Amino acid sequence: MLEKNNSFSRTGKLLKYELLCSSQVLLPIYGILLLVSVIAYFEQGISGSFNTGIMNNIESLLVLVYTGVFIAASVLTVMHLISRFKKTMFSDEAYLTMSLPVTVNNHLVSKLVSALLWGTLCIIVASLSFFLLFIRYINETDFMEILLNIFPSIMKELEISSVPGFLFALFVCYITALVEFVLWIYCIMSVGHLFKNHRRIAQVLAAVVIMVVSNNVTQVIFKQLISNLDKWDGSVESAFYILVGIFVLCNIVFSAVYFAVSSFILSRKLNLE
Repeated sequence: MLEKNNSFSRTGKLLKYELLCSSQVLLPIYGILLLVSVIAYFEQGISGSFNTGIMNNIESLLVLVYTGVFIAASVLTVMHLISRFKKTMFSDEAYLTMSLPVTVNNHLVSKLVSALLWGTLCIIVASLSFFLLFIRYINETDFMEILLNIFPSIMKELEISSVPGFLFALFVCYITALVEFVLWIYCIMSVGHLFKNHRRIAQVLAAVVIMVVSNNVTQVIFKQLISNLDKWDGSVESAFYILVGIFVLCNIVFSAVYFAVSSFILSRKLNLE
């Protein structure tokens, strides 16, 4: 029990350091994205009262700036998290990283949780900024009606009786899919590092091979499952949760494989030369 507490404590300290380092890069770009959308929101109110050519040009410019910042924030989030992993695990900084009294698994878990948090924050900020920017072009009554009816409509089609259960299923799908994506990136970077020369090419090839294998396995599983569902005499709700369960299970299995491969390479095959 004490060893587990120490492991959690070490992972927590690594996570705190990861979040601190990433915040210096990602928070400013998220702040700029929100600032541009807020300015555009108030500008839309002004241009609505003074509909002139100049105001329309300013509005178009703000939309253009927002689009650029939006793309930059999305790309920077992914590239920074990849860069953090590469810098701390495969560059000269890895000598310091591996000298710390923590395990490779501690490092992987802390980086994974950090990526999940930043990825989720990026989605939330992007959604909020998008709403602020385009709220003028949306009829508020129609928007609220769509927002209030979209989930009930989907649930009615799927014959789902529990709103919390439905939302929880979607949340689990999102988390497990994001975990698999992050660990997939870590895995291909680790595999590519096994090669002394042409590591970029090795990483691309590893990504293609792993993607093809995982997609084929998933397709076989779901084709078999869907063919069996043709004979299903249960409720649509049960069939939906079975599909969700298989999807989540596939994500967990692939994530475990990617984690194990990354952990093995980083702990046994790491070459920092």
